[in-house]
Amino acid sequence: MRTAKRWSIVFLVLALPLVYAFEKILDPKVASRLNLYFQAVKEVQVPGPHTVVFKLKEPDPVFLANLWSGILPKHIWEKEDFAKSQYNVIPVGSGPWRVKEWVRGDHMTFEANADYFQGKPYLDRIIVKVIPDATVAFAALEKGDVDYLPFKGVVGGPPYQLVDRLKQSPNLEVNVYEVSSMQRLFFRNDKPPFNNVKARQAIAHAINRRFIIQKLLFGYGQISNSEVAPAMKEAYNPKVPQYDYDVAKANQLLDEAGFRRGTDGVRFKTHIYGTPGVRAILSEVLKEQLKAVGISADIVINEWTTYYNAVRQTRTVDGVFTIFSLPNVPDPTTEAPRYHSKEIRPGGFNYLFYSNPRVDGIIEE
Repeated sequence: MRTAKRWSIVFLVLALPLVYAFEKILDPKVASRLNLYFQAVKEVQVPGPHTVVFKLKEPDPVFLANLWSGILPKHIWEKEDFAKSQYNVIPVGSGPWRVKEWVRGDHMTFEANADYFQGKPYLDRIIVKVIPDATVAFAALEKGDVDYLPFKGVVGGPPYQLVDRLKQSPNLEVNVYEVSSMQRLFFRNDKPPFNNVKARQAIAHAINRRFIIQKLLFGYGQISNSEVAPAMKEAYNPKVPQYDYDVAKANQLLDEAGFRRGTDGVRFKTHIYGTPGVRAILSEVLKEQLKAVGISADIVINEWTTYYNAVRQTRTVDGVFTIFSLPNVPDPTTEAPRYHSKEIRPGGFNYLFYSNPRVDGIIEE
């Protein structure tokens, strides 16, 4: 381990805090979202104050790539309730910046850490503003009230219709590049109607993804037919089965699955879950496209915390929902657990309730 000078309070960084952090990541009671990335870890040893040895159950090709998680000072956190600790608000770390102030819903102020092991950062201070409305955020960027607006920093996604206008501004530099993030459409696989594979295939054919990219994202996106994003060119396989937009095929599959239209033209009812912003608009588009094949959907919009809690913790979603994902590396050791039945649990990563003994066996091999 590299020796940092100090924590953001006064404690030296040694190997033990890293071990403690991994104990908590691997503890199912904590339900850390990082647990998925370290399931191969069997044991963590500390042969010296600045040395940590990881013993793995099996080879893990992406283990080193996933070692980006922070470390936790045990002497502080062992006395804390992880869900309610004050250090969730003013964290203790050894990085280049200290959290000086956090005014919820307004801003966070970071000040340079003069004791950072690589030296004090060039900037003395960074202020991160909270601007809930994406259009207002982009207007602030144009006016010069903010200096930088990252894609991930826009609640609900950026207003894509403004990108071309921003490109024309002489005071801004706009960079557009491929990313490995995707919006995935998930189904609740353990109960009707989505436990029927033909119903899932029908929805895949009923959704006009090209329309969504052109009208909702203003061309800033591309279709993916794989679990791996097209941006990961070395791993993306374009020759997997395709589900092109085909309303006639969707209707045929639904008929074959036994979901006949009623006198009102409806085959079955479901829910579409989303969050404010682009995902809420996407939900409206999906509702109309599903209506065309006889599926009636009610839209449920919640802020992100409530939405994600329903998907992963309480498991109360019962229809169609989207998840924004950003895979670190295109390797099955990080993505495959999402389809293992053991992850069907509160805090687990199998959001789909997908269970197939054959798939479980392949993943375990």
